[in-house]
Amino acid sequence: MIEFIELEPYKTLNETQDAVLTHIPVCMVKDGARHYIMSRTTTLPTDSTRLDACKKELIKNDGRYFMCYGEQPDPEKLIEGMLENGHSFNNPDDLFHCEPPDKQSAGFTDFRGSINDASPVFRYRIYDKSYAVKLRQMAELVNILSRQKNKSGNGGSAVLLSRDGKLMGVIMNPHAMRCQLEGCRAYRASVRWEDGSLTYPCMAGVKAIGNGIYQII
Repeated sequence: MIEFIELEPYKTLNETQDAVLTHIPVCMVKDGARHYIMSRTTTLPTDSTRLDACKKELIKNDGRYFMCYGEQPDPEKLIEGMLENGHSFNNPDDLFHCEPPDKQSAGFTDFRGSINDASPVFRYRIYDKSYAVKLRQMAELVNILSRQKNKSGNGGSAVLLSRDGKLMGVIMNPHAMRCQLEGCRAYRASVRWEDGSLTYPCMAGVKAIGNGIYQII
């Protein structure tokens, strides 16, 4: 259960318009903790419209995150699309920015950046710490895939999905070792999964489901 509250207003001077603006900090309250969303300027109708959209999104996903701007509302789908299309981040080492707790808020993590070979910039505000960790792991898959492609020079790396399709990994080396099962002449690939683990599935047990995308049978 989440709720939204407004804190004590504060004022700023807009020297360009020679006007005093009133801002109202808006927070989400979940499990007794207060999380800052944004400050609404009373004279800007667009702020109220944007705030309403943020609230709807937070209610829908139980307060885990909302999109500040971008084209894909779901950060997981954004990363999945990047993996499927072989896209990379413009600044892969500058994606996650943590705001520490203070008197007004319990803190949050902003996931923001832009994508090579595509136009959209994006920014998500993440309140769920475990979800932020998951997004970091998924984003690292994009970075690993990008480094592998740059290393090979021919975009030869690929993505592997688990049997149920819920986990993704990057095939680091499709010929890491010979399969030791009796009668099998295939190779085992080294695969780095989004949770950080490294496994060696046999390539005889995977199928191609797209361009550079494979899945365990």
